[in-house]
Amino acid sequence: MIVTQRNDNARTGLNSNETILNQANVSGANFGKIFERIVDGSVYAQPLVVENVLLPGQSEPLDVLYVATMHNSVYCFYAAHSNITAPLWKQNLGPSIQLPDGDVGGFRYRDIAWEVGILSTPVIDTTANAIFVVSTGPNPSQGMKVIHTLWKLGLDGTKQGSVQLSANHNAIQFSSNRQNQRPALTLANGTVYIAFASYGDTRDYQGWILGYSAATLSHNYTFTTAPNYKSGDFGAGIWQAGNGLTVDGEGNLYCMTGNGVDIGDWSESVLKLSPGLDKVLSFFTPSNKHDLNNTDADFGSSGVVLIPGTNFVIGGGKASILYLMDRGNLGGFNMTQNSVVASLNVTAGEDPTKTHHIHGAPAYYNGPDGPRLYVWPENSYPKAVSFAGSSPNLTVSSIGTLTDPENVPGGSYGMPGGLLSVSSDGTKPGTGILWANHTYAGDANQDVRPGVLRAFDPYDLTKVLYHSRQNSVRDDFGNMGKFCCPTILGGRVYQATMGGIQSKQWLQIDTTNVTPALANQNDNRLAVAFLGTDGQINVNSSPDGLLWDNNTRRLVAGQHSNLSPGLAFNSNGTTYLGWVSTDSNINIMQTNSAALDGWEFQKRTLDQSNTGVSLAFSNGMLIVAWTGNDPNELLNVATTIDGGASWKTKVTLVDSSQSKPSLVMNGNMLVLAWTGRDSLAQVNVMTCSDLNSLQFGNKVTIGTARASSTPAMDFDNDGVPWLVWNGPGPQNLLNSITSESSNTSGFTDQRARVRTFQDDSSPSGPAFCRFKGRMIMAWEGGDHALNYAVVGRGSVAVYGLFGGTNNLIQHDEL
Repeated sequence: MIVTQRNDNARTGLNSNETILNQANVSGANFGKIFERIVDGSVYAQPLVVENVLLPGQSEPLDVLYVATMHNSVYCFYAAHSNITAPLWKQNLGPSIQLPDGDVGGFRYRDIAWEVGILSTPVIDTTANAIFVVSTGPNPSQGMKVIHTLWKLGLDGTKQGSVQLSANHNAIQFSSNRQNQRPALTLANGTVYIAFASYGDTRDYQGWILGYSAATLSHNYTFTTAPNYKSGDFGAGIWQAGNGLTVDGEGNLYCMTGNGVDIGDWSESVLKLSPGLDKVLSFFTPSNKHDLNNTDADFGSSGVVLIPGTNFVIGGGKASILYLMDRGNLGGFNMTQNSVVASLNVTAGEDPTKTHHIHGAPAYYNGPDGPRLYVWPENSYPKAVSFAGSSPNLTVSSIGTLTDPENVPGGSYGMPGGLLSVSSDGTKPGTGILWANHTYAGDANQDVRPGVLRAFDPYDLTKVLYHSRQNSVRDDFGNMGKFCCPTILGGRVYQATMGGIQSKQWLQIDTTNVTPALANQNDNRLAVAFLGTDGQINVNSSPDGLLWDNNTRRLVAGQHSNLSPGLAFNSNGTTYLGWVSTDSNINIMQTNSAALDGWEFQKRTLDQSNTGVSLAFSNGMLIVAWTGNDPNELLNVATTIDGGASWKTKVTLVDSSQSKPSLVMNGNMLVLAWTGRDSLAQVNVMTCSDLNSLQFGNKVTIGTARASSTPAMDFDNDGVPWLVWNGPGPQNLLNSITSESSNTSGFTDQRARVRTFQDDSSPSGPAFCRFKGRMIMAWEGGDHALNYAVVGRGSVAVYGLFGGTNNLIQHDEL
């Protein structure tokens, strides 16, 4: 079982009891993504897996997966099989904090995207059947904007207790809005240890470790890395790129600290602390501490690894130097030399103009050819480091060679490098695998970037056994979970994801200058209609919503427009296309062709619009919505049963918009969304449950959603409403929000959070559609290219062997 970050309190990242996966069967043909667990927020915390848990209502123990999200939710899923997608339980621990926030890192803070909730990896106590989690949230009622709360939950999801975190040391007060609870929780000595750093070095902050009783949640111990703090000082945070504190056999704790002031604190150091946090038993500070502090070259960007079977610990930071230290005497501080067992610059001789930071601790493996440590610095290749003997030297024994896809060392440039885990069946030859979570393209420093799962031969890192972009439609997990190592157990690999805009396809051959339209053709194909920059109406379709073949692209012969089209599909196989012709009249055509050719039965209505049309279909009726070209630009909705030759029912609403509205059906409920005509340009939604009368009600104005064009909506597989839009100019960034309930009123719930996508914009509004369980968005890019992408809130992608028991149900009661 994997109950703590990096598998154990030594933080080795090793599971040496993996009897299913090996070098022979982990390949693109046999191995890949077998299912995915969808959650309500980004996952920065490493997924944890516990075997043989007996939950209420189950007659047999289950293998379960625990996932914590930045939306402050904890999920428990069935860990093993693809067709049980719903969580066994979910517990939301209160509102998260919407980012950016002036009190939490400042309005330019980007190290964390969208919201902050549960950031650190929880820890599980299987003896007490409890999981410990720290949430971050607002609490203005108690005179402070930010609170951190330690929760004790049963493995069945029951709340067993909670405590608000606070501390002081002499005159130093713990400032909750400045302290970032980044490192994984650590359970040792009957205590839950909780460490803190900062949000982007926003002052004033210190490094803290707080110790709470695992049994009673009483606050028993406190340690600060800045015991001589005075106003204006900062630093010595304990962030470790999410790594937890390391614990030796005597219960002593080890941590690494970041930059701070040179005198009077424990910055840029490895610390060995007593279990009661009342003594620094030993320490090591590099001789160039002053330079590290002045250049933000944190020694503490990594964590400490206790090397099994030895008296050594090892760690390294942004300088890409590994330091091997004796636990009895870590080495102290000397301005002229480092008194450690050994050290190694793992990127010596590489491009000095690039950063080579190590994020996350080294991974450890003791295979048939002896022990190895693994690191993958940013802007560099993965490295295996060998050592042996009582006074060992550190030597690089293997270096990876991959440069794809960006033709740079490691495959992609920038932060954070590789986050590593190892699996093996003991020391059996051929069973060891080095796993890496890595960016696939671009720099994840203050950004959300696509990721890739890679598997290597740990003794020859030039041999890539597998990567998740070999078959990207099947295996791509989207955006990487920042600083999150893969979890490997029982023949499966669990990889956290950020959600957001992911698996993006950019098609220069398809160009448009208005909002496109999407329609789900019974989950067989996804259809798109768009207006070319030449004014001609185009249609295309895709079997998966991601791969679009230009050979299936069709021109709707002779039809031109200046405005956004509409598209709808009925279950009998008819696709409807609506558009506004150049004389402002609304037109409707249809086809029964899966190839989207043979359009016929053109109907030209007497209604006119200056913005375009939207379509939906339900119960034998085609529904059409548009903004009128009257002076007030009022919204209109109509139904037709004859393809637009006549209206069955038509209503003109009192609401108005300067862009076209959007329509979506959810069961028997019709939802209308539009951008208000007032100066705030807020997005509004209304619902109608009677298509015969078209009486709308339940209007919701979403104050956090301000759009410059047409919004779009759909409902996911769980019935949760999603809304997407392009924001005000000049940036016109794309945004999304999901309801906190199964109805549109949940858009205004205090827990609802907007996601603004800093890398993606559109001068016109996006289209949005659920297809094969995914939420697909299409939009006009800044260069008029048509873009397609999956939009997600967060997930854990699960990889395994095909054709085994991974896709089967083992318990009938499920």
